[in-house]
Amino acid sequence: MHRLFALLMGILLLSSCGAPRERSAGSEELRHGTAPESLTASLQFRILEERGLARTVGIVVSNPANIPIQSVRSWVRFDPAFLTIQNLSMEDDRFTLFAPGERAIASGEGLLKIGAASREPIRDREMLLATFMVRVRSSPQHPLLSFEDWRPDGNGHTAILSLGPGGTRNILQEPSSLSL
Repeated sequence: MHRLFALLMGILLLSSCGAPRERSAGSEELRHGTAPESLTASLQFRILEERGLARTVGIVVSNPANIPIQSVRSWVRFDPAFLTIQNLSMEDDRFTLFAPGERAIASGEGLLKIGAASREPIRDREMLLATFMVRVRSSPQHPLLSFEDWRPDGNGHTAILSLGPGGTRNILQEPSSLSL
């Protein structure tokens, strides 16, 4: 029964983080709370390998307070005029539940989209969530990878959510970008 509840909560968490929906009369929008004392987790880009203009980049979750993580939503913004992204691979097999369309590269939109939940809370201090290949085109600019739409309350497109007695809480501090 507990696993079924956790599974349903994970799916609910991922689907509730989507784009805002129109409200109908009398409906309430689901919102996540912020755990100010718990904004200790971080998402980081880490270059794992370089070969000329190609780089293998990892998305790393750092959780130094060992807060139980139930889901991670990580949308990455890039400029397709300067970068090509391919070969997205989910590296942590404990994340088995995915929001629709959120395990994909949307090159036309300039987004890499990840929305994943685990069946059981994860307390690792650090984990490699996903990897992808970036090819940099020659340009005078320094192309960037940035996490898209982070909000302290967890209602954006980038969040790390923990499910506890007080409900769902975002534990992700504002993430940084990576200049390639």
